[in-house]
Amino acid sequence: MAFQPPMHRSPLCSVAVLAALGCFVSPVPAQESRWSVYVSTDMEGLSGIGTSAMTSNGGKDYAVGRRMMTREINAVVAGIRAAARERGMATVRIVINDSHGDHANVLVEQLPPDVEYVQGSLKPLGMVAELDDGFDAAIYLGYHARAGTLGFLAHTGSGLVRDLRINGNPTGEGEMNAAFAGAHGVPVVLVAGDSHYVAQARETYARNARAVVTKTAITAHAAHLRPVEVVRRELEAEARAAMLELATASPWRVALPWTVEMTVSNLTHAIVAARLPTVEQVGPLTVQFESADAAEAYALIRILYRFLSM
Repeated sequence: MAFQPPMHRSPLCSVAVLAALGCFVSPVPAQESRWSVYVSTDMEGLSGIGTSAMTSNGGKDYAVGRRMMTREINAVVAGIRAAARERGMATVRIVINDSHGDHANVLVEQLPPDVEYVQGSLKPLGMVAELDDGFDAAIYLGYHARAGTLGFLAHTGSGLVRDLRINGNPTGEGEMNAAFAGAHGVPVVLVAGDSHYVAQARETYARNARAVVTKTAITAHAAHLRPVEVVRRELEAEARAAMLELATASPWRVALPWTVEMTVSNLTHAIVAARLPTVEQVGPLTVQFESADAAEAYALIRILYRFLSM
């Protein structure tokens, strides 16, 4: 019998056979799609901030406060990017929303070149401007405790507010912002601020989130500060860990409609507020409204405490 040469199989066929047999085929790690991360940054809860003047435009050492704010943002950005690299992502979208005072505090030129920045206070949604269901995670940096509680420079929105409640529950800026994020399916994965803020966040929307305590409040106007470099290292490490744990994070959802009750510091403001459609005065200093839309409710809360003329 004449010699019969062996049949040549195509490489594709061979690979298919080997794959079917489960032999010699190294798995290719799957890459996740690009993350989109939203960072809302206030100022009172940053490390190194120990006086109200450091948070006020024109105040003593305000320039130092701006620099500290920018450096803490960059620490968080570094942590997010480290996690993205570990997940095999070539890029990650990071949006910084300046959420303090006139919302123009960050030293823009010192941000990484591909980080997006939202600036200016004349935005209906303030601290959550442009936050929507396109984001995978939210981070709240430099936050403070709510009005009427012990915490460094504690307040809610403005000094006008004595108390704010959504569906009967005490609400500060953190809770309000987390409820808005939750309405869009976005989990808050990292919170950072003074000890009282972190404790309050742990009771509600940040039970399973990562947290960094930046300082301990002694009074409303004094704080025991932690070393800023230590805090920045922790922010980077915790941001990385939070993003690596993203698959287990869940949004904090507050049932709609929201019944919003705000107690203010003077009778005139309550009377004027009650002239707005849907807002009613339910006490000498307390107004109330209901909304089935989170964005509408949030915008009206912001009008009441920030933009309403007295």
